[in-house]
Amino acid sequence: MLAKVTLRPPIDATGGGNLRVTGKIRGPFCANAQTLPTDFLVTHSPDSAGPLGAASVIDPCYWTPELPMTYEVAIQVIDGERVVSEHCTTVGFSGENELVIDS
Repeated sequence: MLAKVTLRPPIDATGGGNLRVTGKIRGPFCANAQTLPTDFLVTHSPDSAGPLGAASVIDPCYWTPELPMTYEVAIQVIDGERVVSEHCTTVGFSGENELVIDS
């Protein structure tokens, strides 16, 4: 099973420069389970509407009320060598094979 994650950070891409998105998704985490977390890399995916990141989470653990498995998402928007924005959030997979995060 593979879950595809698309991340569009809340940043104005019209300011010029060569913006790219990098980061990682780490998880799963759950107080009721002892699953070891894994890192999944977020890579830049060019898009005409602005910077976009993409990741694939292999064998995701789904969020349920009994086992609320969550993942930490941390991304950076980079212009050349300079970090112009950082964003962190926590998500849970609901059984869908695709997750879009427009934050």
